[in-house]
Amino acid sequence: MNRLTLIAALFTVAAAATLEARAQETAAGTDPQSGLGIALRICAVCHVVSPDQPNPTILQPSAPSFRSIANRPGVTLESLRTFILKTHATVDTPSNMPNPQLSDDQASAVAGYLVSLRKKP
Repeated sequence: MNRLTLIAALFTVAAAATLEARAQETAAGTDPQSGLGIALRICAVCHVVSPDQPNPTILQPSAPSFRSIANRPGVTLESLRTFILKTHATVDTPSNMPNPQLSDDQASAVAGYLVSLRKKP
C-alpha cells in the first residue's frame, strides 16, 4: 500500500467514525419516544400527534397532523427544531402557532419524533 492510499484510507476511517459519533449524538438528543410523550402533553391540543392519541384536538379544524408535517418536502430535523422554538402568533395573526416554551432538548425530541413519522421510500 503506498503512502497516498494509506492516508486516504485513514481519512475515510476517521470520517466514518466522526459521522458515527454525530449520528449517535443526534439520536440521543432526538429520542422519538420522548418526543411523542412531550408532543402528547403539549401539542395534541391542536395537532393530531399520533392516530391513537387519547384525546381529540380542541382546535377545530385541527392544525396540520404531525404525519403531514413530517412528510412535507424540504422538512429536516433542524428546520422542525427551529420552527418549534419560535413564536409564530402575532397581534396580526393570533391564530398562528404560539411558542410552546420547550427547552432545546425537548424541541429536539419532538422534532425527532416528527422525523420518525416520515413515510419510508
